[in-house]
Amino acid sequence: TFEGQYEPTEASEWLFCMEDMLEDLDFTPTELVTFATRFFRGLASNLWHGTKQYMATNEVEMNWENFSRLFMGQYVPDSFTFQMGRELGELKQGRTSVEEYTRKFNELVCFSCDANGALTERAKMNKYQYGLRGDIAHAVSLQNIANFRDLIQKAYSAEATINFANKERAAINQQRKDFGKYKQQLKVKEISSKGKQAQPSQTPRPCP
Repeated sequence: TFEGQYEPTEASEWLFCMEDMLEDLDFTPTELVTFATRFFRGLASNLWHGTKQYMATNEVEMNWENFSRLFMGQYVPDSFTFQMGRELGELKQGRTSVEEYTRKFNELVCFSCDANGALTERAKMNKYQYGLRGDIAHAVSLQNIANFRDLIQKAYSAEATINFANKERAAINQQRKDFGKYKQQLKVKEISSKGKQAQPSQTPRPCP
């Protein structure tokens, strides 16, 4: 249900979840809107009655595209959308994992758009790849990418491969350090042993 709370993130999540729910339903455009708005409660329900009157008066067709546009305009202000778009433009993976970076990217990209509206698949892919850590982005750029989902999977695979290689390299370096310490300890023992052998033996004095 949606009660009309003015929380842009919650409102957009409700809309996206509803779109997923309606995807496989064989409804007419009007029936899609009617079904979705049955989940309105309280303030949301009251505001919807006013929105329906507005659509009828201005001859706005009752379909999902118009409904979602009016819904976002009601509950997701332009200032919030602008802020999310700016954060997306500045988003970099940095020290975070691919999982954390992807989660944050998907949160922001829902509100991002270009001059023609929602971002295209190619634009999303370019933004995502641009924000990846350098070594992961390079590994991904050497592969053929089919779509955005494929790009994410290849980023996960590249991260796993790089992490494995880094662990192996660290283990080898540690072995070298340990071997170096062992050689140093042997050298110290050898020097100590030679020093003891070099000391002259003392002859006992005769009794008077």
